Amino acid sequence: MIALDEDMALSKADKDWIQDTIESATKGRGWRKLLILAREWSMPGVAVGLLIFGLTQWQNYTEFRVHTGDRLDQIESYLLTKRAAEVPHQVLQELGALQPKQFSAALPALQKITEQPFATVAPQPATLREVADKLKLVNEATPDYWSTVLQFIRFASAGLSPNVPPPGTAANVTLSHNTGSPGPLGFKNCVAELDGGDVGPARFENCRVRFTQNPVRFLDVSFVNCVFEMPETTTPTPYLKRASQLLLASNLQNVSIRGPV
Repeated sequence: MIALDEDMALSKADKDWIQDTIESATKGRGWRKLLILAREWSMPGVAVGLLIFGLTQWQNYTEFRVHTGDRLDQIESYLLTKRAAEVPHQVLQELGALQPKQFSAALPALQKITEQPFATVAPQPATLREVADKLKLVNEATPDYWSTVLQFIRFASAGLSPNVPPPGTAANVTLSHNTGSPGPLGFKNCVAELDGGDVGPARFENCRVRFTQNPVRFLDVSFVNCVFEMPETTTPTPYLKRASQLLLASNLQNVSIRGPV
């Protein structure tokens, strides 16, 4: 234990400077830097005492950090979710830059963002691609994973392809069981509901495309500048999961499906 004389009392500015120096020294440079600083400082008793304290406490902190990583990820997710309503554009960029484990914990923040109008968030296409790439890496068993994926697909495609019929417009094209066509079909500026059966060859352009839980067998189908509305569910069918994966793997503006999903 090192005793400090009253004459050696530190001002607030000194304390702040020492704390900042300790924190700076321990960021990626380890304890060796602290020992070098201890020899250089001109306040032997106080400086060395604080450096020893900083050294031992930093070791405790790093051990704590290792054993509580999951908890810290949850705290970070909570803070991101709180900020998502205020600065969604910035938070979405931050989500795209997260490591996979941190991103998995931050799905509630992504949900909060995708609940807002696309114009409010106004993300860059590159940011949407980064987030889509991260979503592909998340464990499917993660809570709220599939509901987040389905919601993100609708949100991202709506922003990337704005020239389609507005939300809530009734479907004027319904493709259901055994509706495969002998020749190519073309659909433009329509609301198409895909409700099972064979579809294609076909091309959809500037369309709002609604998926249902009923599986569709796509036979050489392409979607150009379309918005994809997926069912709101936490337990999608295997068909919807596969369709979502194909959409995430695309750029959502030019999607080609050449065979069964």
